[in-house]
Amino acid sequence: MKYATALNKPGLSANDQDKKFGLYALGGNTVLCHDIHNGYNDQFNKCDILYSEPAWRHGYDIFMSKAGYEKRSFEQYVTDICSFVKLSKKPAIIITGVKDSKLYQNNLKFEDSKIKLKVHNCNAMALFYNIPAILVNDNIELLNIISKKFNNVGDFCAGYGNTADVFHKAGKNFVMSDVNPYYVSHMVNKYENI
Repeated sequence: MKYATALNKPGLSANDQDKKFGLYALGGNTVLCHDIHNGYNDQFNKCDILYSEPAWRHGYDIFMSKAGYEKRSFEQYVTDICSFVKLSKKPAIIITGVKDSKLYQNNLKFEDSKIKLKVHNCNAMALFYNIPAILVNDNIELLNIISKKFNNVGDFCAGYGNTADVFHKAGKNFVMSDVNPYYVSHMVNKYENI
């Protein structure tokens, strides 16, 4: 699995792209370029669960720079994610850094449904909204479990589309979005012939 990380050298930014990315219908799946700061997107209405591993505070500015956006506050980013989740009225799981989890919990009541787990050997926190906590050791185990229980996942910070990979392998559908056209292009190229 490829993992979108701010720790790697920057990929192509939005300014380096030859074409603009919009909305792509790929079989029963959808991939789109969407900025979480622009609010809820109706494409996510078809999902029965949201799952996302958004940027952590220490990598947020790098992610936004890679996508060609000027700096916006991390606090506003978290507020916008929580608003998106709340407007969706769907069960949601947000994976974030342990320190960042408090900011999410201040913005959206996660009803004390949270667990510690590993994401690529880093300590993380899974926050559960409108869904009971699922006890697991890492994010891949969690994705595999929810891909058996739900039919269509939405990931609004999809990166390379690892969430889509797990759901596709399980024969389920997905709606993936990312602010960075490079990642959207990667997902479209991977899934355009399914």
